[in-house]
Amino acid sequence: MTLSNIVRTAFLGGALAFGGCAAERAASVRELHQQGRPYSITEVLQAYHGEILPLYRSDDPEVQFMNFTNNREGIFRLMETYLSEIDEQTVSSATPEQKQALSVAYSDYSVAIVMGNGRENISEALPIMERAIELDSHNPAFYYQYAQLLVNTGRFSDALRALDSCVALEPSNQMVRGDRERLEQYIRDHP
Repeated sequence: MTLSNIVRTAFLGGALAFGGCAAERAASVRELHQQGRPYSITEVLQAYHGEILPLYRSDDPEVQFMNFTNNREGIFRLMETYLSEIDEQTVSSATPEQKQALSVAYSDYSVAIVMGNGRENISEALPIMERAIELDSHNPAFYYQYAQLLVNTGRFSDALRALDSCVALEPSNQMVRGDRERLEQYIRDHP
């Protein structure tokens, strides 16, 4: 369970190609942010899909990882700007489809926190990942990513529970079952 596994798990899928540099895109976000008005859920998702995803999404996970690595600071700043502005009232008024799309954005944001700020800030990524799970509790990849974050903070029992949730949602996933068994063995060996 390495940091690269967190990133690869979080970034599977997606079809948008790399597009433009982070500095160019950040200018438009700063302009909106300086207006000081709260963003609607539609504006947040439009910004996520139109300004943030093109910075890293690719059909090829290796290319996607490199895109994210090369643009991590800009990606983190964009996500922080948009996703930190969302309040509970905005989320509660969102449609189920919007909540699901927002959950993916939060999942990516948790990775951006780690990639943009370093591994010592994993604890800052945890509540963001919890938010993703809250918005879409039926996504096994979220529990897996959450478990990996927890392992990296030394919260092994909590990570085991997250893996249990992942296995419950996707019982045939042998990789997750294997990771769960290895973690359980580690906990037994290191009381």
